[in-house]
Amino acid sequence: MTTMEAVESAESLAAVAYLLNLVLKRVPAPVLRKKFSDTSKAFMNILASQAGSSSTSALRWVVSCLATLLRKQDLAAWSYPITLQVYHGLLSFTVHAKPKVRKAAQHGICSVLKGSECLFGDAAPEHHPAARSTAKFCVQEIEKAGGTKEATTTLHVLTLLRDLLPCLPAAATKTCCETLLRVMTLGHVLVTACAMQAFHGLFSAQPSPACLPAELNAQIITALYDYVPSESDLQPMLAWLAVMERAHINLVGLQKELCWGHLPRLFAAAMTCLLSPHPQVLSATAQTLKVLLSECVAPHVTDLGPVSTSASGPAASLCKMFRAVEEGLTYRFHAAWAPVLQVLRAFFEACGKQGHPIMRKCLQSLCDLRLSPHFPYTADLDETVGAAVGTMGPEVVLEAVPLGIDGQEETLDFPRSWLLPVLRDHIRGARLGFFTSHFLPLAAALKGRAMELAQDGKTLESKIYDTLQGQVWSLLPGFCRWPTDVVSSFKGLARTLGTALSERPDLRLPVCQALRTLITKGCQTDAERTEVGRFAKNFLPILFNVYSQPGDDGRNSAHRRAMLDTVRTYLAVTEQQMVCGFLQKASEKLSSPDSSEFTR
Repeated sequence: MTTMEAVESAESLAAVAYLLNLVLKRVPAPVLRKKFSDTSKAFMNILASQAGSSSTSALRWVVSCLATLLRKQDLAAWSYPITLQVYHGLLSFTVHAKPKVRKAAQHGICSVLKGSECLFGDAAPEHHPAARSTAKFCVQEIEKAGGTKEATTTLHVLTLLRDLLPCLPAAATKTCCETLLRVMTLGHVLVTACAMQAFHGLFSAQPSPACLPAELNAQIITALYDYVPSESDLQPMLAWLAVMERAHINLVGLQKELCWGHLPRLFAAAMTCLLSPHPQVLSATAQTLKVLLSECVAPHVTDLGPVSTSASGPAASLCKMFRAVEEGLTYRFHAAWAPVLQVLRAFFEACGKQGHPIMRKCLQSLCDLRLSPHFPYTADLDETVGAAVGTMGPEVVLEAVPLGIDGQEETLDFPRSWLLPVLRDHIRGARLGFFTSHFLPLAAALKGRAMELAQDGKTLESKIYDTLQGQVWSLLPGFCRWPTDVVSSFKGLARTLGTALSERPDLRLPVCQALRTLITKGCQTDAERTEVGRFAKNFLPILFNVYSQPGDDGRNSAHRRAMLDTVRTYLAVTEQQMVCGFLQKASEKLSSPDSSEFTR
């Protein structure tokens, strides 16, 4: 300090200040508190003498030293006028004309309000003692700048507020937010952009209710609808969407019901954004809605129970949100059908289980849309319907959009046969009993029709029906992924599966895959494992028999590998005594002189 007061040249002063900046961070806090008066006075004198200097180096490092000094003060020190006086001296440099000095001051103020030692400990206050006066300074500086064309000072203060808003008490936060909204009415593009960044910083920080109560959060959301940019304004629209996304995510953490009450309006506004000519806006809008569904809706939708069109409260809000997105399937939004399908997929994933009563009409619209000539988004639509299958289940989906296939068709036009691969890829958590009661009879009818056509010499038609019955059987492994009724329904299916393994080579691969899936993903409880294991005495002999059948073609080889993998999997749920019995029989065959080389 003595050296700093003695040097004369700006370069020397900057060098000493730089060294002091490094050293002060390592000086014990009690020393800095004891020497605060003298040290701060020396720093303030240098700031005063160098404020108008063309060289910024000394100012930068002295500003940083002052911030370190203030950060080390205890709570008692902040009750003294001199401490606040020094702090406000530092605060005044946050709007300095020189960028490096200004940034150093802004960084210093943030470090004081966020990282002061008085904020940590048993008796720490919720907010820094200087937070209110800092907010007052920011508001005064913005009001002083008014509507000036350059708005330079306003931009500097808004940059500071972007980092400081989450540190303020609720009353100060409200005052600052009101000021932000006022300056946005000036129509200055940069000012509006900086104000939106400040709001984004506030919501992204997810501050405590002591800084941002739920009511204030909701009021800001409502106010921001007065500043919705035109769909053709790319950057402002992207900024607005980002702020509204973070605002609702923060609000749901503060008060879920209040957030849900605001979501329908945002969904309606976002759908208007999908009419934008900019692909970036379409993408950002879809992403915002998907994030809101994931963060604000999905974690709480189970509390609603089944949702119907006559629902009230949060369930009614969900209906409004879905209706808004469903409107995107109309031709008016045809240029945005791809992002609309993405959002619908997210909706089905988040709410399909509870919300399927209000979503059935949408499923019908999707299926009709897929049949429209030259529809370009079939892959996206299939994934969307697949998401519905995964959450609603195949029974609900097929009730809304039946396959329309029964084996008695007069023509070979199967407009909804595309549903079969979608079902195959997305069925999970369904009832095995539904496959037994619905799809087994359908597969049998299709196989019977294929055989009839083959006998009549209609080979092409026969192959089409045979392919369809194969697609129906390909659904079985999906039904074995986390089924809900293994104990009650497997016994009704087991005999059919055994017959298929023995007599239907074309079904061996899907049946083996289904058995392996059922054991690895469907048997979650001891009761389920016991029930499936009970049929080991039926399945294992069949599997062994098919495995040991001769044949060198590729199909038989693939079947043998599948059989062997299935045996290995089934042994995991088979009683030990039975395993030993099968091992004994296998050993006997291995050593028997009657066994062929292939059998061995």
